[in-house]
Amino acid sequence: MKKFTLITSLFYLSLSWANFGSLMTPSIRVNIGTEQELKDTLADICDANTAVSLFDQVGRGKVEIRFLNDYNFEDPNTDDLSKVNDDIGKTHGFKMSVTKNIAPTKGDKYYVTISYSTDLYTNSNKPEDFQRDYRDVVYKKDGKYFADVYYKEENLLNLLIGKVESKDAFYWKAGVGYHELNTEDTSRGVMFSALAQQNYYHRTVNNDIAQIYREYNYLHQDASQRGLMVEGHAGMDKTLFESSQNRTFARAGLRSRLTAVEDASFIGGYLHLGHDLVPYSDYIPAVRLKAGIEVQQYSDSSNYREAFIELSTGGRPFQTKIKYVVPLTDDPEYLNALAEDFPKRDETHLPKEPIIWIGIEGRLPN
Repeated sequence: MKKFTLITSLFYLSLSWANFGSLMTPSIRVNIGTEQELKDTLADICDANTAVSLFDQVGRGKVEIRFLNDYNFEDPNTDDLSKVNDDIGKTHGFKMSVTKNIAPTKGDKYYVTISYSTDLYTNSNKPEDFQRDYRDVVYKKDGKYFADVYYKEENLLNLLIGKVESKDAFYWKAGVGYHELNTEDTSRGVMFSALAQQNYYHRTVNNDIAQIYREYNYLHQDASQRGLMVEGHAGMDKTLFESSQNRTFARAGLRSRLTAVEDASFIGGYLHLGHDLVPYSDYIPAVRLKAGIEVQQYSDSSNYREAFIELSTGGRPFQTKIKYVVPLTDDPEYLNALAEDFPKRDETHLPKEPIIWIGIEGRLPN
């Protein structure tokens, strides 16, 4: 009961935080019937150029889709089991977000984001045998190669309000969401389940191209968990170097999450270093290179750290991003896919396999 009360309190706290700016200004109610009426009304309040600029700002937004998969570049054929590419650990993920900018206030820009992510974590009932036998056969059924795996699928649905990250400025975001740890449902649609995506991809390739991948029998275990969550994020951007075509910057900040899922609440921090290159020619896309370290301390005292490097390029209509993440510690304990009564569960750690994120971002029409 105390946990529910705390979550509810933070829910209202995050809303109050997000709405702080509006509470400090007087309200004006205007009835708008059409888009043109909105422009005319704004023109009455301020000059025409400002009205059009404000309207265009409200009309902008973006959609972003990201896929992740585990892959180790060192030597996929090595005899070192910690470096074998397999489907153990954080093995597949998908994220989609829709962001809509909202009217600027006193020069600052704000946005609303709705996002959904699904990530799959797996482990075998015989982890070492699973890795050692990965290139061959675990067992064969109806002409296909199969393996048994435990799994946990983490699904997050978020609604966030935030201030746009901009040059030499403080930024923040806060919001509420729905958090689920799925351990018993393997029949969901492909759009909403990392497990279903992995299963569909392996089956499709095996059926239509060649027997390249193993297929999995996903073992049910503990009851799934689900509930509300709240989160907050605050950071600062600082320019380190700047010229007409270049900018080097640092960003540091804090993140936190309080969730009804057991042991999944955390507080963390990060430090990012980045460089923006804007070319002289309109025919060459802008480039951003960013690297950083992130740390998260969980409510069960487990600690997670990772380093990454990210390259993004493109213009206003479309951008592409590639992110390479190297875990520095084991995954948080609440994501351990082994059953609670699994022998030597605490000593069975997964290899810290790097993760590749590939993202595509497109602008919504005005």
